[in-house]
Amino acid sequence: MQIISKQSEAQILNTVLNLSKNMMETIKFNMIYSMGVSSEQEERTSNDIKKLRAKNWPKALKKAKGNKNKALKYYLELCKS
Repeated sequence: MQIISKQSEAQILNTVLNLSKNMMETIKFNMIYSMGVSSEQEERTSNDIKKLRAKNWPKALKKAKGNKNKALKYYLELCKS
């Protein structure tokens, strides 16, 4: 049996806590969003997001020469403009 160091254990715990917090925030957002937005508007927004991703992700990936980590940074910049 392999023993995990206290530092590794703390890193794992922090990762789990951060993921849990993010999941809870996503759930809260979805609940609030669905109460205030019509299904038609939600569908339009979803379609617009899909179009934006389809347009910007290939550009970002090309600029990053296939490096997905760099492409994400470029993609986020494109989405801001």
